[in-house]
Amino acid sequence: MIRSLTIHVPEDYNIRAKTYVNLFERFYEELEKKGYKVWTKRISLPVLNEDVDSRCKIIKDLWDVFGRYLVAGLMIDLENKRSLDAGSVIRCMRELNTLYSSLLIPEKDHEDHLMFLESFYREDHPDIFTRFAGVIGSWVLTPYFPSSPSIVDEAGISIALRYVDLMKKSFETEEEFDVMIRWIKSLDNDLLEISERLGVKYVGIDLSLSPWMEESVAELVERLSGSEIHEPGSASSIHILNKMIQRIKYESNVRTTGFNEVMLPLEEDNILKKRAYERKISLTTLLRLTPYCIAGLDMTVVSRRRFDIKKIVKDLVSTYEIKRRPLGFRVIPVNREAGDKISLGRFGESTVVEV
Repeated sequence: MIRSLTIHVPEDYNIRAKTYVNLFERFYEELEKKGYKVWTKRISLPVLNEDVDSRCKIIKDLWDVFGRYLVAGLMIDLENKRSLDAGSVIRCMRELNTLYSSLLIPEKDHEDHLMFLESFYREDHPDIFTRFAGVIGSWVLTPYFPSSPSIVDEAGISIALRYVDLMKKSFETEEEFDVMIRWIKSLDNDLLEISERLGVKYVGIDLSLSPWMEESVAELVERLSGSEIHEPGSASSIHILNKMIQRIKYESNVRTTGFNEVMLPLEEDNILKKRAYERKISLTTLLRLTPYCIAGLDMTVVSRRRFDIKKIVKDLVSTYEIKRRPLGFRVIPVNREAGDKISLGRFGESTVVEV
């Protein structure tokens, strides 16, 4: 299944929104005709070059066009000092409940970014926090939200996959691995053919392996290691999966974009949710996995009592300095105690984890 079909639009999106959306819908229809199922449709806007309130007004004015999609609309780079107001971001995201945002955090000189995050996380906004990510290092052109800036000069299409089932089968025989390769290659060929026929750029596939509830990446990690994800063996298992993703990339020779790594969003993976319910994993457990996957610390509900975003970011920056690849994170601090249960909307019941 196609997890997300995303159109990345350039700076003229505010005057050509309907043109881009019509082109996007035609692309979607052509995919459906070829038998592909698309789970979500998304629009990625350029990085902010105006203040947050001005961008929010533009998006609201275009909401009759954009409102039926998920929209990555507030991509914040604090090199632009006009983008410092965390309150404006929260207000805009509260009004538009399918709007996503992310903050680029550089390797050095990030004190302003830490101040922004402290302000952003000051009060409980669980739903908004699920739609906000920090990105360490540099922007990446990816269909994965929230970290999806449109860093393009012309409109382009990217996709992400839901293929945990195919990856699981590929463990059984080399033939099953070849079946997965052929499916991805066939999809890539179809995407290229549609893009050429419609005259829209095909950016590529992000081959990241990401879960959705019963389609559990943590289950694959535990199957490979023979132990639970909080126990020794998980890091090497994640590394094996990442090598499999790279093998898919090179053997299929498909056009790729984005992160192309294992993802472990806690509240999107039933095995991770179970381990949190059993109180076997903590924020620290997941933080220790970040050297091995793009988002080890992702969709993690944590007690505000010992939550320290400065320490978290500093650890992630140190990981980036070693790994030299961008890292994403999503944390959800709440005024509850570790072990408490909260409702997290479309993600169901969630367990507050220990720091």
